[in-house]
Amino acid sequence: MEQKLTFQQIVEKLNENNISLSDFGYGNFGKGKDNFVEGIGPSKKVDSYGGEDRGSEWYSVRYFPEHDVYIRVDAYYSSYEGADFYDSKFVEVFPTQVTTTEYLPKK
Repeated sequence: MEQKLTFQQIVEKLNENNISLSDFGYGNFGKGKDNFVEGIGPSKKVDSYGGEDRGSEWYSVRYFPEHDVYIRVDAYYSSYEGADFYDSKFVEVFPTQVTTTEYLPKK
């Protein structure tokens, strides 16, 4: 790729290639293991959450290294239907380190 694409330009190209939110979320698009899409380039899954025993939250994040863009899709997960992308959209996200506190029993 010669020119870096913006988040919006990548989404437009995903739509032009008829890549659904579901296919994007599950990585069922493009060519090869890096999901190469003509006009965009490769992408890789960098994070995901959800599924069986994880409640109703489900998401997948993909990174487009040639454009330094991260895109996330969210879905509602249920054990009897799987991930439902009805109210979802492509969202640009940014990696952010978060510190959490856990309360563990004394050993």
